[in-house]
Amino acid sequence: MQELSGMSEAVRDVAMARYRMSSARSMRLKSKNCLKKRWTPAGVVLPNEQLVPEVIASLIRMTGGNFRLLTRLLTQIERVLSVNDLHVISTAVVEAARDSLVIGPG
Repeated sequence: MQELSGMSEAVRDVAMARYRMSSARSMRLKSKNCLKKRWTPAGVVLPNEQLVPEVIASLIRMTGGNFRLLTRLLTQIERVLSVNDLHVISTAVVEAARDSLVIGPG
């Protein structure tokens, strides 16, 4: 009887791990779709130029699909662009915004 209960816990743990992985994957896909459709938080105005795929990849990698973190990062990118009088979002701008927010390793 104990073997069955132990087995069910193992099966439950595997199922929960798969659920967490699929949930994180779906959040990354949602954030990628939002970035491709030029979604920005209310009040944030980014340049009209198309985002380079490397920039989108770095934003998704840095935020991990966390929309709150993505909002903070996009707001900081807008500030970096306006302070430096830039009109194109590059990976250097994204990294500068990340460093000023102290997000992730850098």
